[in-house]
Amino acid sequence: MPLDTTAVACAVVGTVSLGLGTLGTMCGSHVTDTPYCPPVRRGLGPLLTLVGYGSLLPVLACVVAIIRDTSKAKQETIALLSSKRQYTVYRQGEVVATRLCVYVYVAHFVSSFNNCVWEALVPMLLAQLGVNSSPTLIPLTTVSVSILFLPLLSQFVDATDRWQLLRTTTFVWPLIMSLSAVSLLGAGSSRADHPMRSASLFVAYVLAAIAHCVRTLHALALQRDWVVELALLSQTPLESWNVVLKQVDLAARLLAPLMIAMTMSIPLDDAAPWRIWLGVFFVLQSMLLPLQWATLRDIYRFAPSLGHKTLHTTAEVSSARYISLWRSYTQHPVCLAGVATGLLATTVLRDGHPRPWLNRHLSPSWDAGDVGGVAMGMIGTLLFPWLLACVHPVEKLGLASMWWYLASLLPVGLISVGTFQTRGVWLLLTIALLQTARVCADLALVQIMQEWVASTRRGAINGVQLTLKAICGLILLLLERDEVDLGLLVGCSMGASALAAIAYTRCE
Repeated sequence: MPLDTTAVACAVVGTVSLGLGTLGTMCGSHVTDTPYCPPVRRGLGPLLTLVGYGSLLPVLACVVAIIRDTSKAKQETIALLSSKRQYTVYRQGEVVATRLCVYVYVAHFVSSFNNCVWEALVPMLLAQLGVNSSPTLIPLTTVSVSILFLPLLSQFVDATDRWQLLRTTTFVWPLIMSLSAVSLLGAGSSRADHPMRSASLFVAYVLAAIAHCVRTLHALALQRDWVVELALLSQTPLESWNVVLKQVDLAARLLAPLMIAMTMSIPLDDAAPWRIWLGVFFVLQSMLLPLQWATLRDIYRFAPSLGHKTLHTTAEVSSARYISLWRSYTQHPVCLAGVATGLLATTVLRDGHPRPWLNRHLSPSWDAGDVGGVAMGMIGTLLFPWLLACVHPVEKLGLASMWWYLASLLPVGLISVGTFQTRGVWLLLTIALLQTARVCADLALVQIMQEWVASTRRGAINGVQLTLKAICGLILLLLERDEVDLGLLVGCSMGASALAAIAYTRCE
């Protein structure tokens, strides 16, 4: 079997990772006094070990997939006399079934992990640089830029070659993030009262918001366009792809803060440790970027249907086109389902995290490493296929999840107005149920958007849907204040959830 691009990338990235890990273990910890060890500053050894051996995880996943496909190529994979036949994907006589799936998951993990690391790193960098800004300023900037540009950018999913789009977004995202980091460093090196500090912060926030749009465009193209074609090619159900991709997102959301916490816990001989933290991020990103590019390239090569795309539309950046995209979305059958899911963004959970005003009332804290959110999200992904087998089609499961979410939110409203001693614990339990229902509702909507939207409009319709969700999130973000009563905000969340359930019911 000829080596694919990912195999070469695994060899290169794996060698560099092992080299960094060995350097950190042997030289950084001074296990050996060999003269071949370069001088390593105290604290850098554990960091090199963490980055080196940690980056081997996606490499090992790709290597296992390659070995498994190679072993399948040497034996019969289809039982000719059996009624239960195993469908195997071939390309020019070469078995690629395992690699086709694993490469998608690895590429998505690298993208999600780098994004989560950056989101966790920015507040810490601002604190180290002495930049005092509102904690809602970054999400406000991100949401505002997304509302303005995401619908227009999403056109390129329909008007551009699939490989060209993902290749571009793969390299543009780290480039823009690097420019944002440089702007943050410029703000940190300026005096607090100097105009250059405010200008640098403004540029850094805007660049970070643009990078968020690019990363959203990348995820949209992969999850809601490529995955549909790959599911048709491999004859596997869409829910199996969506569930694993959601689990990959949850794993990245758990591992990224954990890595940042481990990095910060290492004592460093440096007056400005934020430089080393930033360096670790860029080294890790530079090591995993070739692997991400290689996996996407091989996926495109393994699936000929991805290249057989007829471009029926052209991308146009104008206010008239912006209005036209929204008009097309409102006339689409998935509009009410999208509105219902967008309304859930105005409730007590924001992408699996309790709102800051709710988290202050939880005991113990839900965000202790985000273990609670990830655990209940994982349970939701495990329940979704079973629930879909019991409540099908997926539209009915989405409807049931909406009412399940509302029913789980009612105890939160009752508990929030109480003053009993164990209120925090009961809030924690009800939010766990909310998280499970929210994951099922999100997975149902993703599959509905995959099945109901034509291949020539996947980018435009899904882009407007994500923008609608951002608008709904912006509404509650503007209402979040320390002095706002908890019962009032929970009441608004219950009202939004009720409207979401009614809108979804009307859609059915």
